[in-house]
Amino acid sequence: MPTASIAEHPRPEYLAKLSTVKKKKVNFITGVNEPCVSFWKRRVPCTIFSWTMVLLLVCWVSRTLQFIVWISTRGMWNRRVFV
Repeated sequence: MPTASIAEHPRPEYLAKLSTVKKKKVNFITGVNEPCVSFWKRRVPCTIFSWTMVLLLVCWVSRTLQFIVWISTRGMWNRRVFV
């Protein structure tokens, strides 16, 4: 079964974005001119968003661990003072 018959068609929104792309590249396998999306429009926003989310989650986990340590040490001090 050829893969072209089971491949999904691109969404209309994606095709609309590709219609405004001026730079085209020749696909060396098929020999067809295909739109080439710029690195700055495609990869940079995804990379910035990904690293921002990773940094946010690392800060959140760090803060949670600090809070847990603070609660546990506060409990130890309260027990030492009153015993």
